[in-house]
Amino acid sequence: MDTFHMEPFRFALSRKETSRPLWRPELELVFVLQGTGRVYFSDLKTAYTLHENDLFAVNGFEVQDFELDAGSAALSFFVSPGFLGTVAPELLQYRVSCRSFLYLKDKQSAFDVLRRDLAQAFQAIYKQAGSAGGCSTSSAAAILEDLSRYFLDDSQPIEKGGVQDTLKRMTRYIQEHCRERITLDDLARHTFLSKTYISRCFTRYFGVSFTGYLELLRLSAAVRLLAGEGTLAEIAEESGFPDVNAMTRAFKRYRGVMPGEYRHALDHGRESPRIMTLPEEGSGLFAALLAYADLPAQPEQSALRVQELPVDAAARGEPFSSHWKRLLNAGYARSLTDARVQQELRSLQQTVGFEFIRIKGVLDDDMCLLRLDMNGQPVMNYTYVDEGIDFILSLGAKPMLELGYMPSLLAQNAGTRSMRGGPCRHQQPVPAGAAAVFGAAAGAVLLLQAGSDLPAGHGGSGKTRAGRPDVRPPLPG
Repeated sequence: MDTFHMEPFRFALSRKETSRPLWRPELELVFVLQGTGRVYFSDLKTAYTLHENDLFAVNGFEVQDFELDAGSAALSFFVSPGFLGTVAPELLQYRVSCRSFLYLKDKQSAFDVLRRDLAQAFQAIYKQAGSAGGCSTSSAAAILEDLSRYFLDDSQPIEKGGVQDTLKRMTRYIQEHCRERITLDDLARHTFLSKTYISRCFTRYFGVSFTGYLELLRLSAAVRLLAGEGTLAEIAEESGFPDVNAMTRAFKRYRGVMPGEYRHALDHGRESPRIMTLPEEGSGLFAALLAYADLPAQPEQSALRVQELPVDAAARGEPFSSHWKRLLNAGYARSLTDARVQQELRSLQQTVGFEFIRIKGVLDDDMCLLRLDMNGQPVMNYTYVDEGIDFILSLGAKPMLELGYMPSLLAQNAGTRSMRGGPCRHQQPVPAGAAAVFGAAAGAVLLLQAGSDLPAGHGGSGKTRAGRPDVRPPLPG
């Protein structure tokens, strides 16, 4: 990889023979200058083919496997964590989701804005080639502003602090010993961490397991060795794979081809390694990128907010959680006295089998729970409340009761309305003892909902109870 500029931000050129780590602490923006390649992200679970003008971002400490074909080249723009913290600290807090290869050509407007600013930043190198200058801070800040505005995914926070130091220690040990038969126990002993914590770290921060990360690292070594003359068995052993079969499975999983097929493709398109310096301005290597330098500014409303929703069609799904089967809202308690409603609820319950059936307005005037007799004395009548609760229990469901407004006889405000929206029909002074009677009635209803044993005269069987007549007053309305 040919580095043009160093920290706090820099450009670097990658070719087929360039060796890349699986992750790095810097934020990297990659533009494919020419040719084709492949990239694998752990969260996408598959390799994608790259073409000229494709653009993608790699977050710090994000596992990826990027490879270019023979004759291909890509330009990377690296930004250090220190510079990010000064100019765009939000990019250290949340993941950047920028992958143009996932979108059609008519959905590239936001990517074109980023390509333009990247081209203008790189264009400064041509103007200052051979001098101590380079990409200006303002050009780099423009790129970071594009990433923050269009591609920042605030639903995926990035862990920071001591976790990154722990990850560095673990990955450094794996990189030094990946060609050996290391295990999770070896890593735990070296880092003085538990195996459970290490496994959780790899899954959470890298998106792959410990063995998956080790396999990717060994695969990268095998890819480089296939350009030589060693046999597959020798390459597998030198790369750290237990045997050729393990290496073959890794190639099939991450590259989609057999090792022999991969070597055959190398033999028909191999180019000799060469060190590339900054080319002359007439070179066409950077033409694809520089074509975006004069792109007109996009109107603000045309910018595309990109959010990725990767779907693994081959993955085994989890059982669907049918929360909707738990609760049925049957509406007002009065409606349960309607034979047509009862018939519909019976049919639904036989088909679905709800755990709860909810009714509201249990204490509303429509239920005739509290009224005055001809002498002006409060009279309690549980008939319709009983029928509603008994009907729910007869369906094999649990009643969920919303008591609603108190009876209008007890309403302090004359303008109080019932649950059904009708005005109060009783505005007489509340007789003494009515509130106490109503309180006992409400308590009885709550006991019914809890399924408790009620004292005589308070129950829900639909029959005459001791202490109150089975009188059915006409329903209001």
